[in-house]
Amino acid sequence: MHRYRAFTLVEMLAVVSIMLILLGVTYGIFTTLAQQTGPDAVLVTLQAAVHNARDYAASAGVPTRLVFRCTPEGSSSTQLESSYMLLQYIPKGEALSAQSFEDVPGWQPAALPRGLFVCKGYPTNLPTPPSSVASGDVTEAQIEQYQKYEQQVLDRLASFALTTRKLKSEHDGFCVEFGAAGYPPAVPITPPNDVADEGGLTVVRVTGERVLGYAFFPFNTNAGTRLIFSFDE
Repeated sequence: MHRYRAFTLVEMLAVVSIMLILLGVTYGIFTTLAQQTGPDAVLVTLQAAVHNARDYAASAGVPTRLVFRCTPEGSSSTQLESSYMLLQYIPKGEALSAQSFEDVPGWQPAALPRGLFVCKGYPTNLPTPPSSVASGDVTEAQIEQYQKYEQQVLDRLASFALTTRKLKSEHDGFCVEFGAAGYPPAVPITPPNDVADEGGLTVVRVTGERVLGYAFFPFNTNAGTRLIFSFDE
């Protein structure tokens, strides 16, 4: 006659407790990863790429540009994936023209996480945020106002960045430039319509035809280079 041993209530509670702990830890890990690959995290990557372009220009004594693209040259794809960045320079002795730029040897294109795109400039006519309230005095109506405001901003960003499921053409194939001394050139080398000089850049997270997150990368025109973070005091 066979004897079967069943789980006791204490053993079952112990297993459930361990599962809940593991679930909590896993959720925290995935939340952290999601935050690290969101628009705010991309600002760090973007700043590093911009500084690389500036430093390469100054150290090599050649004009450089950081090019932002979302589709490879000659691609017929209509699906959005992500932006990627190319570092290019004009070899010494070459004419100063957009056609003279070449890829910097040894520098691989840097792709952003899937669904994240760098857009040229800032959206205009963003809605005015609701007036702030003292801590602890927030009403349900004010919460609804902030939720409505947030959705209005996301809708405006979608209009700014997207044409249905495609990134608008002005956000694909533009660049920021540095002269041989590491400063933005007085006269753009690339045609002006292709050069970002509109206050900053906008990073958006795109899902389908919607923008679900965003971050702004401002240019500073008063600090030697306009491609650094600038915060109002």
